Amino acid sequence: MASYPPPTGASSVPKGFDFSPDSPLRLALSSDQVKFCSEALTLLKEKLRMPKQIAQEFAHLQTSSSENITPFIATQGPLPHTYEDFWEMVIQCRCPVVVMLTRLVDNYKFLKCGDYFQAEDGPREFGNIYITTKWIRTTNTSLVLRNLEVNYKESEERPRSILHIQYPEWPDHGVPKDTFAVREILKRIYTVPPQLGPIVVHCSAGIGRTGTYCTIHNTIQRILVGDMSALDIANTVAIFRSQRIGMVQTLEQYQFCYTAIIAELEDLISDSNGERSQKCAPSWIMDEI
Repeated sequence: MASYPPPTGASSVPKGFDFSPDSPLRLALSSDQVKFCSEALTLLKEKLRMPKQIAQEFAHLQTSSSENITPFIATQGPLPHTYEDFWEMVIQCRCPVVVMLTRLVDNYKFLKCGDYFQAEDGPREFGNIYITTKWIRTTNTSLVLRNLEVNYKESEERPRSILHIQYPEWPDHGVPKDTFAVREILKRIYTVPPQLGPIVVHCSAGIGRTGTYCTIHNTIQRILVGDMSALDIANTVAIFRSQRIGMVQTLEQYQFCYTAIIAELEDLISDSNGERSQKCAPSWIMDEI
C-alpha cells in the first residue's frame, strides 16, 4: 500500500476517508512525478537486463547479518530529572559504551547536557542506581575517557563496566576542524563486540552530532563486512531519520560524514598495507623496523 506524506497545513488534514468499491481513479501526476517515475523506470529496466547482478544482490541479502554491526541508542543529553531513567536504560539494555558529543555548558553558558556521569569524589547515586569512576584519561585529540561502573544499590550482581567517551570540542550544529577525534572514537570501539549490547550516542538534542557519528560508524562497519549498500549514505541517513527525526541536521554535517568515512578507509588500508609490508620484509629489514 502506498504511503504519502501528510499535508503540511494542519487545517487540511481530513477527518476521515470514504472507501469505495468502484474502479480506482487514475493518479494525477505532476510534471516532477512523471520525471521521477521515468528515471526510476530507466534504471530498473537496465537492472533487469543484468540478472547476475540481481542474483548477487539477493545472495548478499541471504547471507548478510547484523551480528557484526553495532546497534545504537540515539538520545538527547540527560537532564537532572532523567538521570536515573538514563542509567536504568543503560543497565537494562546492557550498553557497554556511552559516546557523548557535547559539553555540559556551551560558550554562551547555556546548559547543553546535565552532569550525569562525573563522580571523581566517590560514588554517585541516582535513585536506586549508583555509579563510580574507576579511571579518567584525556587523549591528544581532546577525548575524555572514563571507565564507569554502574549498578543497582542492592544488586548482588557485579556492576556493569561502561566506557564513557566524551568529545566536548564538537560544536553544536557544526562539525569539528578535522576528523581525528571522531575517528579515534571509532578506533576505540572497533574491538567492542556488537553482541555485548547497543552503544548509546548523545549530544544535546541527540540528532545532529549524534546522527553524524552514527552514520560514520555504521557505514564503516558495513563496508568492513562487505555490505556495499553502505555507500548509499543518503539512504543510511534516511533510515536513521525514519527511526529518529532530524538525524544529521545540516549540509555541513552531511559532508563531514563523507570526509570522515574517506579518511578512515584510507587509514585502514594504509595500516593494513603497512602490516603486510612488515610481514613480507626480509629479516634484516625487520631488525631495523
